[in-house]
Amino acid sequence: MKRTSFLLALGLIFVVNSACSSSSGGEEEATCVEALTECEVPVCAGNSVRSCSQDGLHYDYEPCYPRSCRDGSCVASSCTTPGERSCEPAMPNKVTICLDSMAQVTAQSCNTGSSCLRGACVTESCTAGETQCGWKSVLTCNATGDGFDAADCEAGQYCDEATQACVDSNAFCVANPLGNLCQDLNTSARCDIHNALVNEACGLNEVCVDGFCQATVCGIDYTAQPEEDIVVDIVDVVEDIADDIDTGPELPDLDLPPLQKPAKAWITVSGGPFEGEKIEFTSAKQGLYIVDDADLQITMVKSPYQVEVHFVGIMEKMVGNYNSEEPGDIQVAILFNDGTQDPTAVQWKYASISYDATLQQFEDVGGRVIGTFSGTLEEQVAEGAEPTGVTIEITDGYFDVPRKL
Repeated sequence: MKRTSFLLALGLIFVVNSACSSSSGGEEEATCVEALTECEVPVCAGNSVRSCSQDGLHYDYEPCYPRSCRDGSCVASSCTTPGERSCEPAMPNKVTICLDSMAQVTAQSCNTGSSCLRGACVTESCTAGETQCGWKSVLTCNATGDGFDAADCEAGQYCDEATQACVDSNAFCVANPLGNLCQDLNTSARCDIHNALVNEACGLNEVCVDGFCQATVCGIDYTAQPEEDIVVDIVDVVEDIADDIDTGPELPDLDLPPLQKPAKAWITVSGGPFEGEKIEFTSAKQGLYIVDDADLQITMVKSPYQVEVHFVGIMEKMVGNYNSEEPGDIQVAILFNDGTQDPTAVQWKYASISYDATLQQFEDVGGRVIGTFSGTLEEQVAEGAEPTGVTIEITDGYFDVPRKL
């Protein structure tokens, strides 16, 4: 439970703390601070947004789950089960992973001779009776040694790597995924991806408050028990008022088509003939998924400009960040035409040589495809021609388009 009114609204007891400093060898060693630091802007503490009270005497924490904390704010997550590992029928040799922060869904390849079972890579041959953990399941090599059998843990349990057996998750963590609490004034605890509590001792001159270790502020009695917040559910109040209002005869339901969210897409182009021009695309803004090629293709057009962004090797609904600095199984291509190329010589005027793209949403047909991208693109020339060496930079690329295929 969040204790957002830790001092002001809840009336913690202030005590005179004459021991805010101690003397050793004639020098003073601070044991408390007059005010907390890092109060300029909100920051992430675990999966919570941490901000300061105006007087700097206490922190406020806003848990983000089921969203993710990023750059001091709660943002939409790419997945909802931290650390979840699963198998996709279309990728039998890959493990799909929801990162602990829920900021990305990625894939991990199994070694040759292994395949995915319950979110773990298992070998084709094994020693009868040997065990390993899958995602919330125990995998046991069968009697013939040619495969593993899976026994799923019960609800509220996970597979413990140390014992390779199902054990109970912490009740607090089940109710508060990625949450934090104080075991005592000197020990904080965080919930890991298995909903197990992991303890951490606070440092010297620190105290645990609202689940996090922080510097001890002079003059505050941290042993005082805060009063419970009184919360009024405004939705219930509004519903109660609405029940008493006579709205007249009930109107028949109208069979109207749902409103369609408009597609949006833009880029900023610099270099070559461009000087930081922002192009907002007006047509052909859509996402297409070519199943045979595992190619998600985003198109956007504003005559004479045309852009395509390809996520090649991606499986449906997979999201995450992909960049040329850390290339993986998924490759991204950014293609740009400015209306000046000779289509008989090259199909695209510019093609990416480096990129950074984030796919935030990849829904079924009829849903949305949302993401950002940037990159360095090189001018293309006809086969056999000398490269021009001309490059352009695409920055601030954004698309929020319907998936048509």
